[in-house]
Amino acid sequence: MTTQQTVAWIRELNMPNIRIVLDVFHMQIEDACIPASFIDAADLLFHVHFADTNRECPGTGSIDFATVLHILKTLKYEAFIAMEVKQAPDSETAARRAINYVKTLASFVWF
Repeated sequence: MTTQQTVAWIRELNMPNIRIVLDVFHMQIEDACIPASFIDAADLLFHVHFADTNRECPGTGSIDFATVLHILKTLKYEAFIAMEVKQAPDSETAARRAINYVKTLASFVWF
């Protein structure tokens, strides 16, 4: 299901307490344009998951996370971003790589 289909379904339900979690890994498979999907879901956005095209840390595949962070900043998203990545070679290394990459990008995008 695309982001746009999910947004339409949530709006059809007309239940103001339902929000959306966007997973960039799945968005790159299902959606035509990741930035457009974030814009389409902006008022419903509750949480974001990051993983690259190979399900590993951001920066190890081909997703443009600088653009993703830029659009989140533009939309004034201030909630959490979770790393939902393979725990390779181990959990601590994967977490460190993911956060360091995103922090480096964010330092250019956010400031």
